[in-house]
Amino acid sequence: MTSTSSPGFSLQQEGISYMAGAEIPAVVVNVMRGGPGLGTIGGAQGDYFQATKGGGHGDYHLITLAPASVQEMMDLTMLAFELADKYRNPVVMLPDGFLGQAIEPVTMREPVTEVPERPWAITGAVGRPKNIINSFAMDPVNYRPRVELLRQKLENIRQNEVRFESINLDDAEL
Repeated sequence: MTSTSSPGFSLQQEGISYMAGAEIPAVVVNVMRGGPGLGTIGGAQGDYFQATKGGGHGDYHLITLAPASVQEMMDLTMLAFELADKYRNPVVMLPDGFLGQAIEPVTMREPVTEVPERPWAITGAVGRPKNIINSFAMDPVNYRPRVELLRQKLENIRQNEVRFESINLDDAEL
């Protein structure tokens, strides 16, 4: 897990793109600031497209969770770790600057006591073949299956993990 605010998130894009390509789970918290460049310390939602459409090079997407309260920030952070492990994909937490400075009581759930097995991780090759993690397939024979694997993973995320809350839409016009 790492955290930053808008300008720092821009600087992290190359690494995040690499992690997405190499299927390295991570949680990145980007407390959004307003404006381009250094911006302001006020709240804004200017990094939404950067987080949801993939901010770096390559054809990838990030799981993006946008909390609306301090309680949701707590709950979604725990969910972010679960989703990052489940899909081996970076997850971005996207609170705005106001939420990043908010204080309120939260209810904590029970901590996770069992960590999922990670047979893909680099832990030392004792008793198994060594794992190699990289984000590219140099052999053209392996390229298409690799791209298809990543495409299918993103489709699984779309099918199983989309969450949203609709409020006051009864008289909305489309």
